[in-house]
Amino acid sequence: MTTRTKITGVVLGAAVAGALALVPLTDDGPDPGPGPGPGHDTAGAGAGGNVVLGESEKEAVPSFTATDWVSHGDQVAVVRVTAERELRDASRADTGDDSGEDYLARTVDLRVGQRLWARSGAPALPVTVSVTADGWQLKDGAKREVGSRASSRLEVGHDYVVAFGHFSDGAWAPLGSGAVLPCDGGRIGDGEFQGETVTVDAYRSALEQRLVPGDEEPVAYRAVGKPAAGVQGILRGAKPTDG
Repeated sequence: MTTRTKITGVVLGAAVAGALALVPLTDDGPDPGPGPGPGHDTAGAGAGGNVVLGESEKEAVPSFTATDWVSHGDQVAVVRVTAERELRDASRADTGDDSGEDYLARTVDLRVGQRLWARSGAPALPVTVSVTADGWQLKDGAKREVGSRASSRLEVGHDYVVAFGHFSDGAWAPLGSGAVLPCDGGRIGDGEFQGETVTVDAYRSALEQRLVPGDEEPVAYRAVGKPAAGVQGILRGAKPTDG
């Protein structure tokens, strides 16, 4: 590709400045996400835990389908989250919030493992990458994890397949909320999703709820249950859009 624009204020589909429409996972609205199933960690958000889901802001580039990945991506790889850090904004801390709420951003360190795909001529993906991820909601002295609907939060100790873009400022980052697939144990669909640990069946069920008839199926749905390398065949048959 010839033109790239840095994703500004958008991280995995969520505004890092805390402008999320925060909705608890126990909300009765549409798309509640995966429900409990065999092997499902019911101590997580789906059981009324500590995770708050935010509705995604409009993303800088589309990130869900194979066409999106080969049109806008530079590298696809398996990564493990090895560390996380708070990203405090002094100016926000000084001003405060009349509602007693604030948002604390987070950065995570990713260790790159298996390389699955690369755009022809793309720069090399470093062995380690640090990216901004969904952080925490601060309210009345309590700190609650924030996640994005239908996306993984990037939790320490979990593995993911990530489609990366290399942006104009030299930074590497996931293309968007559709570019991060849970992949614990090398199997897509096992791992962390919406801040909780899910099985392949629960992940598939959550994805099915968001399918749009007639639209290209997301990579996540086409790859669920397959080993990480299964993404290679999906991308091999995809053609990038012009521009």
